[in-house]
Amino acid sequence: MIDIKAFKDRIGKQMLEGEIDALRKLNHVNILKCYDVYSTVNNCYIITEFCTEGDLQTLLKKRDRLPEAEAVPVFRDIFKGFRYLANRGFLHRDLKPANIFIKDGMYKIADFGFAKRDSGFTRKE
Repeated sequence: MIDIKAFKDRIGKQMLEGEIDALRKLNHVNILKCYDVYSTVNNCYIITEFCTEGDLQTLLKKRDRLPEAEAVPVFRDIFKGFRYLANRGFLHRDLKPANIFIKDGMYKIADFGFAKRDSGFTRKE
């Protein structure tokens, strides 16, 4: 749930609109799935898949570091999601552990508030 009234200027609203637009257009196993968006006068509700294992930042705080055998799948999933975004002209611009969610051992890129789309990047896979 996002409090729409908390946005004091147009920039915050544009970021929210951009995030919703990106989530609706993207469909990849390593990108957080958006099921629906509901808006009221005061709030915006973005309904996404539930990532039962939290995020990468929390995991790294608990574990301090990951052995190479565990880190490889993390990077593989992030790279697959990042490549999918790049091939569709999306620049995430805020990729960090807190924006990588985990579901069933799979890592998913989330939080597209700073994302930009540049059709000049679009390539076929």
